[in-house]
Amino acid sequence: MTQARSFATAMQQDAAGLVFVSNRYLRQLDEQPNLLALRPRNLVVGIGCNRNTTGDEIEEVVRQTLQNAFLAFASIAALASIDAKQDEEGLLQFAARHKLPLHFFSATQLNSVIAPTPASDYVQQAVGAKGVCEPAALLAADCGRLLVKKKKNGNVTVAVAEIINLS
Repeated sequence: MTQARSFATAMQQDAAGLVFVSNRYLRQLDEQPNLLALRPRNLVVGIGCNRNTTGDEIEEVVRQTLQNAFLAFASIAALASIDAKQDEEGLLQFAARHKLPLHFFSATQLNSVIAPTPASDYVQQAVGAKGVCEPAALLAADCGRLLVKKKKNGNVTVAVAEIINLS
């Protein structure tokens, strides 16, 4: 068995079948009949949203954000947000629809994380946190690596962190 370091190198191998393990989404994977793509569940999506945002809108923004970053939706391990959103119906629906755990953090917990994006005055006034999606994603990923900085689209703000230690 040969282990290739990249998708391009693997595709040059003369093998009857290939196994590709990655949280990266590459469209060409779908076009390879002899390739099996395994998706580690090692992504945490931090989500902030306005009140009464639908689950469909949240899902659309999450999917678009992951697609733009070439990340696989199937690699989502969990969702994370601020505890003020524990009753947010759209967020709860999105998590339930995909059987994803949803972690909530207090403003104090979120404020303890140094996030790359400057603090938001709006979020600070609304919920008492300097930010939601980036610190929530990092906390739920056990301070893993932030792959996608805060992206706002409509009523939803999303960030994506990678869990480094899968145990």
